Amino acid sequence: MRLTYNRRLALYLLLATLLVLALCLWCRFYVQSAAAELEQGLAGLDSLILAADWTQAEQRLAAELALWQKKRAVWQGLMNHQDVMNVDLAFASLQAYLLRQQTEDTLNQLAIVRYYLAQTAANERLTWPNFF
Repeated sequence: MRLTYNRRLALYLLLATLLVLALCLWCRFYVQSAAAELEQGLAGLDSLILAADWTQAEQRLAAELALWQKKRAVWQGLMNHQDVMNVDLAFASLQAYLLRQQTEDTLNQLAIVRYYLAQTAANERLTWPNFF
């Protein structure tokens, strides 16, 4: 049975649509799992800062920065570059505040890093506003 041109075109468009939706779902799950992994690594950092264990906090942040650099390359290909830049700048500021050993400023910047990670993951959800 031979398909007509219109039926082939409709089939190709349907397949292309399904592939795009599958890619969107994969991107969503990848970004959300990466953000959750980064958030989990940052979870104990606030207690180290409150305890003024600056060397341990610096080591933990260095490990999270290395993980972020691995995830960053994929994130840049998947989403808005401004979102990635916001997370980059927040991590850089957190690192600077941590080196200055100022508890309140460091905790505030840690909250900003967490906010940007959560916001970026939320921006990648499959919702109507995100399509348009």
